[in-house]
Amino acid sequence: MVLTLGTGAGTALFRDGELMPHLELAHHPVAKDKTYDEYIGNAAREKAGKKRWSRRVEKIIGILATLVN
Repeated sequence: MVLTLGTGAGTALFRDGELMPHLELAHHPVAKDKTYDEYIGNAAREKAGKKRWSRRVEKIIGILATLVN
């Protein structure tokens, strides 16, 4: 799995080196009423600060690891 962070959150899933059909998680709710984009995108980083944002990213990585296990 690939997670990219920029203005929002991008995801891609590979199996045996092959890109799987489009997986759009950026608009999925993840925390309270926030989507992945709103929770860990660039605007969230600027608003929350580096330390809090880093903890959010760690949380999301854990969720995604469980999701694709």
